[in-house]
Amino acid sequence: MLIAVVALAGVAIYQQEQLAATSRNLSAGTVSIGGMRYYYETVSMLDNGSRLFFHGVTFTILAWTSPTYSNPSNYTYAGSVRLSNGTLLNLTGKTVVVEMTGYIADPGVGVSITFPDRTQVIHPGFNLTAWHQNAYNSITTPVYVLTYTLFPVAPPWFTQHGGLSAGFFVNTTSLTFPLTFYVTLPT
Repeated sequence: MLIAVVALAGVAIYQQEQLAATSRNLSAGTVSIGGMRYYYETVSMLDNGSRLFFHGVTFTILAWTSPTYSNPSNYTYAGSVRLSNGTLLNLTGKTVVVEMTGYIADPGVGVSITFPDRTQVIHPGFNLTAWHQNAYNSITTPVYVLTYTLFPVAPPWFTQHGGLSAGFFVNTTSLTFPLTFYVTLPT
């Protein structure tokens, strides 16, 4: 009987140590926000279209990329842009100027979050519109004006679907604008 009690005590001590180690490991990669526990991952700013697969959720970066001009001196554009309404606008060879408005301190990063069942939720981070006019300031030829409006990211932004919550945060206090991604712990 004494041997059984000693053996059970040894097993209990071992399990306590394992539980404590698991708790330490779990807390190292998790954070509590608003009473919910999240896995999180912080990475350097990612390029537009970059994807991060994290705990069953796919995060796709939606970021404004600087305009590409084939001839910057006369604002001749090279390439296409996708407007916020989904329109793909081919501007190759056109005269294009960009107006920036909104929360300029933010890098204009949005994210598309795709849950395991393929449901998608988007936080755009910016709004991009375009219009055509006959002249613009000192430009006397027809010109396309792209208006790029930045939205601030509430620290952090979350969405929920089917029992999972996911979100992201852009650290605008750092010059490298690191991104942090969050996914709830399974219950």
